[in-house]
Amino acid sequence: MRHVGAQFEDDQNQRKLRSATTFDAFGSLPLSSTVEVFARGQNLLDKTVKAGIGGDGSIERATPRTVWIGIRYRDR
Repeated sequence: MRHVGAQFEDDQNQRKLRSATTFDAFGSLPLSSTVEVFARGQNLLDKTVKAGIGGDGSIERATPRTVWIGIRYRDR
């Protein structure tokens, strides 16, 4: 779980970003002494998180739900 508290986006404390809580996960499964399969996910509930507000009111959003799956090889 990751939590970011409310904060102001600008130097005059006019544009406020709300707090946000997201859930991340990581797991791996060794297939041998040198190979493992892994999966990692960020913002698993796909919460909309504001990362910035432009002067024209446009909203920059943080990373949406993202999932990585891979194989890791470790040379011994």
